[in-house]
Amino acid sequence: MKKNGKIKIFKGKKADVSNTHGTGCSFSASIASLIARDKSLCKSIKKSKQYIYKAIKNAPNFGRGNGPINHIL
Repeated sequence: MKKNGKIKIFKGKKADVSNTHGTGCSFSASIASLIARDKSLCKSIKKSKQYIYKAIKNAPNFGRGNGPINHIL
């Protein structure tokens, strides 16, 4: 993220799992909903990263391949 001429890098842990279907859409929806609730962009990204990481780590094992994340935590 670039703000006031400075670049902000958001680092995080990598979840080594295959159930990651829908992470991009869920991540962007989470950021948008937090911004709509008057959170700053930076805080929205941080909280959304935490949410998505938990959703990936708690994903159900459905079928084969890349399964969905757990949206309900």
